[in-house]
Amino acid sequence: MNTIKIFTLFSGYDSQLMGIINAVKNSKKHFDVELVGWSDIDPDVQRIHNLTFPEYADRCYPDVTKIVWELVHPFDVLFYSSPCQSASRSGRREGFEKDSGTKSSLVWAVEKAIACKRPKWLVLENVEGYLDPQNEKTLIKWARTIASYGYVSFFKVLCAADYGVPQNRNRIFMISMRIDNEKDFTFQWPEAKKLTVKPENLLEDNVDDKYYLSVEMVNTYIDLLRNACDGYTCSVKHELDHPTKYFSSQFTRKISSTVTPLTKNGAIPTLQTGCGCTNLVAYASCRQEGLPCVVEVWEGEKGIQPIELKDEKPCSQTPKAKKKPYRSERILSIIDNLKDGQYLRIRQLTPKECLRFMGVEDMYIDRMLHPYDALAKEGYTEEQVTSLMTIDGKYRKVSDYALYGRAGNSIVVDVLTAIFTSLIKQYPNSFGEYCGKSPEEVKALKKREYARRHYEKHKAEVQRKSREYHRLKRMSNNKSKSDEQ
Repeated sequence: MNTIKIFTLFSGYDSQLMGIINAVKNSKKHFDVELVGWSDIDPDVQRIHNLTFPEYADRCYPDVTKIVWELVHPFDVLFYSSPCQSASRSGRREGFEKDSGTKSSLVWAVEKAIACKRPKWLVLENVEGYLDPQNEKTLIKWARTIASYGYVSFFKVLCAADYGVPQNRNRIFMISMRIDNEKDFTFQWPEAKKLTVKPENLLEDNVDDKYYLSVEMVNTYIDLLRNACDGYTCSVKHELDHPTKYFSSQFTRKISSTVTPLTKNGAIPTLQTGCGCTNLVAYASCRQEGLPCVVEVWEGEKGIQPIELKDEKPCSQTPKAKKKPYRSERILSIIDNLKDGQYLRIRQLTPKECLRFMGVEDMYIDRMLHPYDALAKEGYTEEQVTSLMTIDGKYRKVSDYALYGRAGNSIVVDVLTAIFTSLIKQYPNSFGEYCGKSPEEVKALKKREYARRHYEKHKAEVQRKSREYHRLKRMSNNKSKSDEQ
C-alpha cells in the first residue's frame, strides 16, 4: 500500500496529521499515513503532542532552526504554520521579514527544509494578516523564494464555518506543488458548504463548577449587555468580602444552554489563545473581537442562595466597553423571561469544548485530558504514559491553560481534511513511490500493486490451488512411470 509521508513544523497537537488521516479515510484510494517528523520547541506542546500521537513521540525535532535536514528521511508533504503573533491583526504587527528576529519570521527557517528535501507538496497556514499591506510584500517574497526551488503556489482564505465547524475562523492557506512531469498545475479548492452544526451541539453535558462565573461577575455581564456603549465603564460589585457562586448540586436540572456571542453566520467568534480567560467585555461582545461563553438557565427550589467562596478573592475587573454589544437582545430575552425557581448561570467554554470547536475528535481530546485512562485502554502502561509526559526530565500534567492555548493557536481539522481530500482526489499519483514518475511508470507500479493486493486477498485460495496442481502433477508423473514399467 502506498504511504503518504508528512513532516509538520510548528506542529502543536498536530491537527495537520489529523486532517490528512481523515482525508485518507474519505478517499477511495489505498493509502497509509506516516508522520516522518514533527517540530515544536514548547515543552508543554511536546507533552500534549506525545499524548495525542504517542506512536510518534520519538520523532520530535524541537528547534526548527537546528534541524539537520540531511539526516531526515524523505517525505511527501511539508506542513508549516509558523507563529502568527507578529503578523496577526490582534498582535504587535511587527511583520515577518527575513532576519527581522520576530517570531513570525521563523517561516524563513522552512527554506532549508525545502532546499534539502524538496518534498512534492508544501502547505502553509497562517492568519489573514499575511495579506495586510504591511505584510503583503513579504508574502510575495516568500512565494518567489518557493518558486525558485521549482514550485508553483496557490493561496486562498478559508473559513472554518464553511467546512462544518461553527467557528468564524478565517485563515490563509497556500498550496505549493513541485513541478516534475506535470504540464499544467491547477488546484481546485474544496467547496464551501452550508453550516448545519449549532454551537450548542458541541457543548459538554456535565461541566465542573470551576468554569462558572461568580454571581457578581454575572451581574456585571448583564449590566454591560443593557448599558454598554463606546467608553462605558463599570466594575464588579461585591456586597461580601468574597465572591459568591451557585453550584450545580443546588439545582434540580439544567433547562437550557445558549452559546454567545455569535457572528452573522451563526458561528462563535475566532478562538484566541486566551479563550480560557473570563473577560466580561469580550463575553458581552463590547470590543472588536468577542469571546464565546455559555449562558445557562437552571431550575430549582425558590429562594436558593449562592454560596460564598471564602478561599477566593473578589474579582478586580473594571470592564470598559469599546462598542455596543452585538445582538444583546438575544440573551436579554432569556434573562428577562426567567420564572420563579429559575436561575441564570454563565460559564466559560471548557478545554474539551474549545478543542471540539477546532474539529478535534473526542478520542484525541480524551488522550489529552485523561491520558492514563485513555491510553491504558490502548495498551499503554502507566510508566509509558508518565514517560510521554516527561520532557527534558521534567514531569508535568497537562493544564487547562496549556489546552486553551493549543486550541487558540491550532488549525481547524475539518478545513485541513477538506484541503487534503481535494489534494488526494486531484493528484493521487503524487505521493510515495508514484511521486515524480511518468504516467507509464505509475501504470506499471499500480499493476504490480494490484497483483500484490489480489494475491494477499486470495492467498489461501492461491496456495490451495497450487498444492492441488502439484499433487495432481505428481500423481500424473507416478502414473506415467508405472505405465512405462
